[in-house]
Amino acid sequence: PYPLLVLTSATTFNQSLDKTDPLSENQLAIIRHKLGFDTHPLGRPLTDTQDIPIGQRLWVGIKRDGKAQFYRCVLVENTPTGLQIAPITKTDENAFRDPRPNETIYIRFWRRGDSEYQFKSQWLNLPYANTLCLIHSAQIKRLQHRDFFRLPVHIPVVIHAISSTEEAHIPPETLGNHKSQTLGLGRLTDLSAGGAALLTSIPITYGSHIWLAPIGESHFALLGVAGYVRDVAPEGKNSYRHRLEFVNLTDAHQDILARQIHQTQLSPSLLYPKPSALSH
Repeated sequence: PYPLLVLTSATTFNQSLDKTDPLSENQLAIIRHKLGFDTHPLGRPLTDTQDIPIGQRLWVGIKRDGKAQFYRCVLVENTPTGLQIAPITKTDENAFRDPRPNETIYIRFWRRGDSEYQFKSQWLNLPYANTLCLIHSAQIKRLQHRDFFRLPVHIPVVIHAISSTEEAHIPPETLGNHKSQTLGLGRLTDLSAGGAALLTSIPITYGSHIWLAPIGESHFALLGVAGYVRDVAPEGKNSYRHRLEFVNLTDAHQDILARQIHQTQLSPSLLYPKPSALSH
């Protein structure tokens, strides 16, 4: 009913495609390119998986026998038929040797300068060796602007002081071995690959830097992770909630943390039991 909208809106164009149309994928790709729908400016959120750019790294999750696992993949081809992906490492490649029909696949990715996106899909076919194809989805979820998925957690931590901005950017693997002043105990109540909410019995100065050391065994790679305190607010009678922004994560460390969070969301049994109090 609105032919002009089909030519100016990538979403309307995608929705109006007739799957039985005789146009070849190559012809459709040419049309998308001429209309400017093959590139997506950062100021415009993604609304369809056909908008995901080639080369985008994806976390592809499979849940079997109650256990979830995410694997690193890259989008190598995006056609009207589906999303062709390839595992990045040999270990991840081995996980896809037994694709199951009608199996729900969980996909997440971080679009730099924008936000994190999530969608569900199923296997389409296996056209080439070492590649997989996923069905397109119009149900793509964009999380809060410039934010990662936040997982509710209950993780007791020791809070350490940081003396300088330079120290705050030391990688976690090194900072976790530093001897520094202990500010007290706290508890993380939500966690993302970009930050966390920290609950304490005393307030921590707004604008300061701290680093964390989990108490006991932790499922998450948090030892030595430094956070900038960007919000402090009273919580109840004798507690304070802080919003931390992680500042010293390398890309590799952030990938590991995101992977652990995604797996835990699909396998909640990995979470610690809820502690009865702040102190342990």
